[in-house]
Amino acid sequence: MGHVDHGKTSLLDSLRNSDIVSGEFGGITQHIGAFVVPVSKTLSVTFIDTPGHLAFAEMRARGAQVTDIVVLVVAADDGVMPQTLECIEHANRAKVPIIVAINKIDKADANIKRTEQMLAEYGVQLESIGGDVIGVPISALKSINIDKLLEAILTVAELQDLKGDPGGPVEGTILESRNDTTGEQDDVNENIDNKGNVATVLVQRGSLKKGTILVAGKSVVRVRALYNEKGNQVEKASLSIPVVVSGWKTLPCAGDEAFEVESENFANRLVAVKKNEELAKKMEQDSVAVSQKHDEHLKKYREDLERRRATGTIFRKRARGSGQQIEDKEKKLRYTILLKSDVYGTLEALMNIINKYRDMRCPLDIVNTGVGPINDEDLEEASLFGATIYAFNTEVSHVMEMNAQKMKIPLKKFNVIYHMLNDIKDELTKRIPVVDVDDVSGTADVLAIFDITEKNKKIPVAGCRVTDGNLEKKLLFKLVRNGEVIHRDTISTLKHFKTDVQSIKKGQECGLSFTNHEIKFQKGDQIVCYTIRQVAQEAKWDFGF
Repeated sequence: MGHVDHGKTSLLDSLRNSDIVSGEFGGITQHIGAFVVPVSKTLSVTFIDTPGHLAFAEMRARGAQVTDIVVLVVAADDGVMPQTLECIEHANRAKVPIIVAINKIDKADANIKRTEQMLAEYGVQLESIGGDVIGVPISALKSINIDKLLEAILTVAELQDLKGDPGGPVEGTILESRNDTTGEQDDVNENIDNKGNVATVLVQRGSLKKGTILVAGKSVVRVRALYNEKGNQVEKASLSIPVVVSGWKTLPCAGDEAFEVESENFANRLVAVKKNEELAKKMEQDSVAVSQKHDEHLKKYREDLERRRATGTIFRKRARGSGQQIEDKEKKLRYTILLKSDVYGTLEALMNIINKYRDMRCPLDIVNTGVGPINDEDLEEASLFGATIYAFNTEVSHVMEMNAQKMKIPLKKFNVIYHMLNDIKDELTKRIPVVDVDDVSGTADVLAIFDITEKNKKIPVAGCRVTDGNLEKKLLFKLVRNGEVIHRDTISTLKHFKTDVQSIKKGQECGLSFTNHEIKFQKGDQIVCYTIRQVAQEAKWDFGF
């Protein structure tokens, strides 16, 4: 574990003699990978690679929960960074021992001593400065001291006296899940071809074999096949071995505990009970939420009614067709998406960030999410709801792209998480209407009220003194009473004594009347002369990184 770009995946490359980094878009790990490294004829170590990017906090937490030892990778040039601290917290919470790998010691600006001191400040005391935590200076890029790191891992494992039950019913944890119909490479299984729903399971008890029936969350599988990290079928997986399991009816969630049951009938009954419990809980939560919303709307209505009564504007004339106009406007002020990802863990990270969006000036609607390649059902659903399809690091066939074009469905493909989020934010920003800002030209106080008669009609006139700026007849005006805007209008008359004028300066007195002669003035009112300036708005959305 460690901060983004501190060299975790490069270290695993060195251990594995592969090149995972070149396959990671944007240079960062985007979901959990797991593989086994033999260290002797009888011993092997299973490594789990967790992302360092802030968006994947839950994956790191899961990684800490299922592991026996945390190797904390800290770059000697950067030192302790935000996700370094988060990883230390995850390890402490899971009560898992830490080994620190101080990486990038081959760099010119590497500072091992400073890194050790920074770690000590946050409670990680290395042996080199009198503590009890093993620290190993390494260079993952140049494979320096990798053997010493493995020795340290075996030493800590021996001290822990790690044991498991190889003979009981199978138990394990889902590291990752995906719908595999593309034949693309996978972190654990590099050559899975068209296996349907697959999940990476870390075996923690028993021996997993073909035909074993597992329940994980709300998913059931009769194991059809097991694949090791090289993509080869294996007959069984023993303790601490990660394997890709095919045959799932539905995709389990990353982090779900998997356990063996005696029959599919019993497994289905267990899942049915879980679903019913979740449905009942959701109905209860929805009922509370609806009640709260009703109370909020009622309170707001009453406050608005009292305000309008106080200002004499209880009744408002409704323009013809305004209902349809409002409906059309609301449609334009929404952005609807359908999101597909390569694996469940990445989808989970994306949804956690998307759910932080709270800017109701342009709501973000998610019509559906899923794992796997874009298919015909996705296109039909996107067409029905007018949604844009986002395909994150998942397969989009040429046929699907052509069909989307024919159906005029926007389809966007991304491989880096923050590029996709920025695109969604840009689309939301485009839909937020500009805000009209009043630029005040001048203000005047109403000192007297009188009527004049024109064409047998009485026209209310406000006798005013300009207190600031200028009043320009050609501009817009608003009537402010007790700090609240009562009316906005143009003026039909502006006089200085008996002379019609186009403008009045500060300190001068004038008489004016609104174009709408039904508006009544009161002494103490304020007349504000202004222009409208339109200001573009940006969607408020903090990704957290």
